[in-house]
Amino acid sequence: MHIAPVSFMAANTNTNKVNKKEDIDLRTELEKEGIVLPKFTPVQTGLINAAGWFSIGFLLDRLLGKIFKSMKTPLKLSLGINVGIGLIAGAMAYVSEKKKDMGINKK
Repeated sequence: MHIAPVSFMAANTNTNKVNKKEDIDLRTELEKEGIVLPKFTPVQTGLINAAGWFSIGFLLDRLLGKIFKSMKTPLKLSLGINVGIGLIAGAMAYVSEKKKDMGINKK
């Protein structure tokens, strides 16, 4: 009876390779099924993103202030912080969409 020695080195690396699929784009997959999504401009994407971040942050801040009295912040401070977060998030979304429209792919 022969027992093969155990090796912790990857001897057969080619057998365990998984073929990497191309990046799947949700828009193209839905178009294959007949569902057409609206295409937003970079400005619209930035504004939607900024409004979303502002509203979620502001509502979360107000809700936490009502639940926990120690987390209560003044209205002006809450507005200022969430406007800043919204502007930054909207600007980043705008730049990202603008680069994608121009065909610049940085990963």
